[in-house]
Amino acid sequence: MSRVAESEAHRHAALKAITKPRFGFFWKPDPETAAQEFERAATIVKTERPDLAMTSFLDSAECWIKADSTYMAAKAFETAAQLATTPAVNDPARAATLYHRASECFVLNGTPDRAAEALEKAAKAADAAGQVPQALAHWDECITLYQDEERYRIAVDAIKRAVAFAASRNLMDSVIHFLDLQRNAYTIITNANGLSKTVLSLIIVHLAISDGVRASQLFEQAASDNQLARDELHLASSLLEAMDRGDPDALQAATSAQLITFLDAPIVRIARKLETHGPMGGIGGSAPPPPAVPGFVPAAVPLPPTPVAGAPIPGFAPTPTVPAPAPIPGFAPPPPVVAAAPIPGFAGAGAPVAPPAPAPIPGFGPAATPAPAIPGFGGPPAAAPAVPGFGPGAPLPPPVPARPVEEDGDDFL
Repeated sequence: MSRVAESEAHRHAALKAITKPRFGFFWKPDPETAAQEFERAATIVKTERPDLAMTSFLDSAECWIKADSTYMAAKAFETAAQLATTPAVNDPARAATLYHRASECFVLNGTPDRAAEALEKAAKAADAAGQVPQALAHWDECITLYQDEERYRIAVDAIKRAVAFAASRNLMDSVIHFLDLQRNAYTIITNANGLSKTVLSLIIVHLAISDGVRASQLFEQAASDNQLARDELHLASSLLEAMDRGDPDALQAATSAQLITFLDAPIVRIARKLETHGPMGGIGGSAPPPPAVPGFVPAAVPLPPTPVAGAPIPGFAPTPTVPAPAPIPGFAPPPPVVAAAPIPGFAGAGAPVAPPAPAPIPGFGPAATPAPAIPGFGGPPAAAPAVPGFGPGAPLPPPVPARPVEEDGDDFL
């Protein structure tokens, strides 16, 4: 009996355990027995026919799920995914899907570490299949599992592998995303050295994508929060200043510093590829000059001179002067108006006319005669008679003598 036939016999036994017979009134399905038979069938042809073995492992995983054994189902999905990556099958996209199914079963079983490992394998399989977005999603889900379980130190290792994957595909936005996760992890576990190097890596990546504004903001925030050590602070300041001034020599000196080599390998490669774009090209300044438009030179053409007032404009004729109308035969123009002769004793309309003086009124005039004085009335009041001993210059009365005081202080009554 060949191995394939033996495998088919085990598959038949597995199907019999989960298929209701025609007259099975008291029959109950046995998914656990079926799962074991499917695994035996897969193990027999695992080397000769990986495709048949993968199918049997998938059937076994479904039976384990029905038997409420999620851990065994996860292992079966994981084995099937491994067979999908063999040269005989060569289906990495299906392998990524099966690894993701295995991670879901591991989560249900309460083993998140195994689930995160399966997701990392799913990310690599998706990358092999050319499914980069799915691979990034698997990496993100893997890191999230570690963080949810507060396994931040293990999460940092996974983040570094995710950064390397994104950097190898030149996905700088994803690199920044994973570095932000790494920065948060180092902040939680209070790893000052790792936090300082992660912030410096973020600044380098932002400079690599010509986002100098965000790089300078990140530098100021990290400096104020004491997230940069002294050496990293000095190096970040040198990088920002070199990019700000557009100085390639200063940038080369900064990227050649020994501290750069202490960063992760993908960040070192990004730092060595930094380039300047002239003054203020990296931090809030002008971008690289645009390519020249054929047939258009904006700076080489001189401007025309400023025209002088009254000077003729080249290529422009002034408005011709309208000639006087010719005389009409048989028609004489009206004679000019002659000014009228002045009338004696009459001023023109423009001369002011003085009004006549009013006639004087008898018995009334501007200088009237003063009224006669009335005897006994009017005039200043008479002075009051002087009082003897009182007035200005009169001597003051003598002072009153003080009363004598007894020795005991009592006054005389």
